[in-house]
Amino acid sequence: MKTRYLVLSAVALVIFVGLLLIFVVRKTIIINIDDEQREITTQALTVSGALRQAQIPLHPEDSVSLNLNQMLRDGDTITIERASQIHILDDGESYIFMSAERSPANLLTSLDISIYPDDRVVVNGLSYNPESILPYLPTHSIQIIRATPISVSLKGDQLKFNTSVATLGQALWKNGIHLYTKDNIEPAINTLLDKPLEAKIQPSREIEIQEFDREIIERTSASNVGQALTDIGLPLQGLDYSTPHEDEALPSDGKIQLVRVKEEVIVETSPIPTEIQYQPASDVAIDNQQLIQPGEIGLTAQRIRIRYEND
Repeated sequence: MKTRYLVLSAVALVIFVGLLLIFVVRKTIIINIDDEQREITTQALTVSGALRQAQIPLHPEDSVSLNLNQMLRDGDTITIERASQIHILDDGESYIFMSAERSPANLLTSLDISIYPDDRVVVNGLSYNPESILPYLPTHSIQIIRATPISVSLKGDQLKFNTSVATLGQALWKNGIHLYTKDNIEPAINTLLDKPLEAKIQPSREIEIQEFDREIIERTSASNVGQALTDIGLPLQGLDYSTPHEDEALPSDGKIQLVRVKEEVIVETSPIPTEIQYQPASDVAIDNQQLIQPGEIGLTAQRIRIRYEND
């Protein structure tokens, strides 16, 4: 009887200790992963045990905020930064590796890649501040676009700057050089900046053209009056003329008088009256007249040229 009592007591003690262990070991923790938060209850003793129980596999390059062998406590927070495949392209050099680092600046520093003020960092096709933090993605592509030296000749001045934008037009705009449509620029504004470049800008100016009874205000980068008129779609034709003359430089006040000229030729006729001529005739009796040759009505014609200026 006593033996049976001891056995039952031992069993009860084991059950009590087991329940006590379950109560003590059981804990609630928070896991932050892929920008999501999970709250789980676990009996695991260590961080790695809790992650296994939660069926969260780890890549060797993943970053875990707590040591995997650390003993868990109720209320602990485990933050996991998943490793992404990083592809970095710089000056024709390509680097591919796995990393949980989310800062482009730190990723570049790890490869001893320096970034200069005018360089541009493009992440997944978009310009990015290298000091900012990237969101988690399985793959990140980072490209370093090095600045290109540009020299621009404008109104006698030589402007020099470095830029990492794609085209000449974007570089001019970014550096405060705004163009009009009629400005003349060489090379074209869509020229790609893949090497050092020298550009020349001939700025346009505003001119006022008086044609018939209308005023036309336009811009042109032409050097003389004739070229300016052609540039804005009002070329001189035939007998047209301008003031100043088409070969002269654009006037300082920008005002040009355009005169449209046309001519037509008309012919005017008037009859020539017949004349009567009398002459003696030996075979005609005295005091008699005889028609020897009838006269013909004649015409006088004159050609007249009429010149119209502005109708």
